[in-house]
Amino acid sequence: MKKRLSFICCLLVIAFLVSGLSGYSFVAENISHVEAASKKSKNKKAMAAYKKVLEKSKYKNSSYNKFKFATYDINGDGVKELLIDSGGEYSAAQYCEIYTYYKGKARKLKAEYLIYRPIVFTNGVFSCGFAHTGGYYENYYKIKKGKLQLVSRHYYHDGPGPSGGLAFYTDECVVDGLSSTADAFTAWRNAYDSTHTKAKISYHNNSKSCRNKFLK
Repeated sequence: MKKRLSFICCLLVIAFLVSGLSGYSFVAENISHVEAASKKSKNKKAMAAYKKVLEKSKYKNSSYNKFKFATYDINGDGVKELLIDSGGEYSAAQYCEIYTYYKGKARKLKAEYLIYRPIVFTNGVFSCGFAHTGGYYENYYKIKKGKLQLVSRHYYHDGPGPSGGLAFYTDECVVDGLSSTADAFTAWRNAYDSTHTKAKISYHNNSKSCRNKFLK
């Protein structure tokens, strides 16, 4: 598809050079149409790949899990990602997964502590967090070339304070890809969450009828 797109674009550029400036709008319009058709074709292939993922026995409903799924173009490349929520009846059965479509395959992204539905922002970033037995985990990621790229992170735990009571201790802290402090992360997170729009995403039951209806 990429080779075909490049070939068509070359032909359009040649047509532009031959026709002069009067052909500019013609060239721009046709390149736009070709790119749109390419994204539509790739998105259709992604939906077919996601359908196969959801048909796996791993995602069949049970007495402990009621799987739901959603699709949303997280990274803004014109091809939607697949989000899966296990719908666990208890904490050990609860988890979420995200798949992206890259180089013709549905690829599961390795996000740490993606237990509950992620918060997806419309600028290409999503956040996920978890707290359990004194440990606290917050991550902000973006998707690049079929993999996750860490934006910011804060891992910390609680424990006895030096003067009694409870205190919090940072294990790892990253802000905009650089090692940082807990206070800097908190300020960054509060500013980020308040100034970026959260996407509205609808989840559907992982049934055959829903897969046929929403994965196309």
